[in-house]
Amino acid sequence: MIRSFMEPLPPSRSLRRTRPDLVSVIIPVLNTGHHLGQQLSALAHQDYDGSFEVILADNGSTDDSVAIAQHWSSVLDVRVVDASRKRGIGVATNCAVREASAPLLALLDDDDVASSDWLGQLVAAALETDAVVGALEPESLNSPRAQRWRHWDNSGGLKVGYNFLPFGATCNMGIWRETIEALGGFSESNPAIDVDFCWRAQLAGFRLGFAPSALVHYRFKDRISDFARQQYLYGRSGPYLYRDFHEFGQMRQLGQACWVWFQMPLRALKAIFVPTIWGRLIGDIAFRVGRIVGSVQCRRLYL
Repeated sequence: MIRSFMEPLPPSRSLRRTRPDLVSVIIPVLNTGHHLGQQLSALAHQDYDGSFEVILADNGSTDDSVAIAQHWSSVLDVRVVDASRKRGIGVATNCAVREASAPLLALLDDDDVASSDWLGQLVAAALETDAVVGALEPESLNSPRAQRWRHWDNSGGLKVGYNFLPFGATCNMGIWRETIEALGGFSESNPAIDVDFCWRAQLAGFRLGFAPSALVHYRFKDRISDFARQQYLYGRSGPYLYRDFHEFGQMRQLGQACWVWFQMPLRALKAIFVPTIWGRLIGDIAFRVGRIVGSVQCRRLYL
């Protein structure tokens, strides 16, 4: 059960930690066998000179993801744990955390590719903080078309979204076990587990850092149906965050949301004459539809 962020938690007293003897790399997995091998190959070629284990939390895959993971066991200290009791990345991540042996946990997604010095850079940065977020590179794995669909912030650093606190993505994050345990793990009811975790950690007094040299090559959705579904889920998570954090100061921007909806017909008309923008338009519509659905589910208006 997630520990309530209403409860006071003491921040870490350590100004600098020592490098751990072991790091647990955690990867939630769900039907990405066509990409998983690339990520595991990247881990097999890390230049990190310490010891690390790889824990794959299978969230109910029906493809060959598990078999691919087992294939890499000859060159990686990798094991698969069953995380199929309930669908959700929070569930899968928590299952892997419980099975992990190390004091420092490094989180990745199953369809991205870590750079060769990723783990070494992440561990070095983690020594200075309670949780650390690495950088994402969006170009090398994605087609120009998929890149045009996304509103990508290239400024680097932690992101500040949803009108509240900074956050980073769990597809490139290092967290000390004591931090996770103090917060009770990742949310299994809020779909935005990365934002939720980062916010709870900061509200509890823990430090969140950024490691620009801990680079992961990030993969976009390349099919419009997959992209639209992803954007819908991103949108749906907003009302859940507002439900849980509005009393701590998170604000709505209803005027901005109404203006976005007002512009949609004009953008749709423009897409007829400028076909290159139609993918982004579909994603934006799916995102806003997700906001409406999430608002109904949470009984919180957050458009």
